[in-house]
Amino acid sequence: MGRYRILGIISLFNISCSLSFTGGNIKGSIDIFPVQNESDAYGIEGILGSEIYNSFKNDGRFKISENGDYTLKVVVKGFKKEPFFYEKTGEVKGYKFTLLSDISFIRKSDTLKLLERSLREEIVSETNEDIEGIKKLAVKLKDDIIKIILELW
Repeated sequence: MGRYRILGIISLFNISCSLSFTGGNIKGSIDIFPVQNESDAYGIEGILGSEIYNSFKNDGRFKISENGDYTLKVVVKGFKKEPFFYEKTGEVKGYKFTLLSDISFIRKSDTLKLLERSLREEIVSETNEDIEGIKKLAVKLKDDIIKIILELW
């Protein structure tokens, strides 16, 4: 009899202490507006927009909907590429890429801005190609946006 009681208690303990390793669902859905480009970098909005949308979709904690409960807006304010380090001969070996953007997260029901922030992303790369620099900046930007929005919950 004592053996069954102990097994019963252990079973109840195991059931009540089970852990879930899946991410929690965030209440509501998000409408991700197309990225606006106020910089001189042609086409930057397409690269950033794709990266942001795909990251939210793949993350799985956010439901994306055109009629979402919340709106995410991203505006590119500036993009700059400048020489950062040089060879001994004076030739440019690497560049610093900088992306300035404003993000806002708005609750649609009452148009309350839950978040309004300016972000500055920087990377240093040996590439001279703007597209490669923008892609690397896009990864940093989307990671920061998801982190910031998760902090709101």
